[in-house]
Amino acid sequence: MGLMWVLILILLFFDDDALGDNGKKFDASLTTPAINCSGRDMVVLNFTHRFRHSSYPATGKLEISNDGSIWHELKSWSDSTKGPVFKEYNISTYAANEPTVYIKWTYTDDSNFSNYWAIDNVKIYAPPAGTKTISANGGDYLNFTEAITAINTCGIGTGGITFLVSDNEEFIEDPPIITATGDVTKHSCFHKRWYRSKSYINH
Repeated sequence: MGLMWVLILILLFFDDDALGDNGKKFDASLTTPAINCSGRDMVVLNFTHRFRHSSYPATGKLEISNDGSIWHELKSWSDSTKGPVFKEYNISTYAANEPTVYIKWTYTDDSNFSNYWAIDNVKIYAPPAGTKTISANGGDYLNFTEAITAINTCGIGTGGITFLVSDNEEFIEDPPIITATGDVTKHSCFHKRWYRSKSYINH
């Protein structure tokens, strides 16, 4: 289905409180398997999380690597968040067109038990961009529903996206409404695949 590409992690929970006040340092991390971002000029990471500490300090750290050895910090937390918080990061600097991208979350305390760090609904995706084809016979997207779902789910990449629609096929479907937002740099266009044809939809 073309480049609508999404990785989702259900739930990650670092439970420092369960360790108890035993003087042992809590130092735990979770690293994703290698994620292949080849052919993706723009890659985005988002998730919802809640970080909470007690009177004892703790730190949550988010890092990225494209070789598994050298890590780059994207963000760290030491203050409690006010409930679940949605965070989103453009990780293209480290991930674009890289075949082995890793994301790591690490929780540490100062040898006194604190509370927890909960992370949910992790999504890593590449917004579609450039020129893609719509055709039931081997296109990037098989129909309008797939194409519109792609931009509604992942957004529109920098430079916008043009969908070239097969001019010898009939598409009988009830596609979703386009909810993806666009501007002069992130537009979407559905165009009949013929050099004299006019656009079906401009957004």
